[in-house]
Amino acid sequence: MIWFTSDHHFLEKNIIKIDKRPYSSMEEMVNDYIIKWNYLVEPKDTVYHLGDFISQYTHINSVQKILRRLNGKRKVLICGNHDGHGINWYKRAGFHEVVKDPILLKVPVDGKKQKILLSHVPIKSNVYLNIHGHNHSALFLEIGINYNVAVHLHNGYPQSLDIVFERYKQFKKENNNGPIK
Repeated sequence: MIWFTSDHHFLEKNIIKIDKRPYSSMEEMVNDYIIKWNYLVEPKDTVYHLGDFISQYTHINSVQKILRRLNGKRKVLICGNHDGHGINWYKRAGFHEVVKDPILLKVPVDGKKQKILLSHVPIKSNVYLNIHGHNHSALFLEIGINYNVAVHLHNGYPQSLDIVFERYKQFKKENNNGPIK
């Protein structure tokens, strides 16, 4: 199965306060996010993390410890604005693939191949569903076709490909925005 998530900001000193996340400590937040990730993601799955995985001031050993605890056969990082280390640093930490630019991905949806655009920041697209993070307050933005997978907007859980398309279809239906392209 394919999963999407973003904006964990693991070990980032002030993120609990800034986002008003419901945790009393960083340790509690890290453990809760790992439990919720592993509750859904199986060891054979692929996870696309759409940026801002960890504080840019964190030692590589701390990143490795967290990544080892997270399920998923393949973990792909699309770097966010807080992912300040180089691509090779994140690969050494344990990501299977690391990219700085958005990627266009073909995925199976309703029995056919659908192209989706994965990025950290939302990108205005009226052609492809843009799955992104970065925005800490809105699930859907009125800038095109998009869906925000920032972890704190989903009670700490990653979002599966099926869930993303199901919620997106419902949003389009409720808002009379026409068919999915």
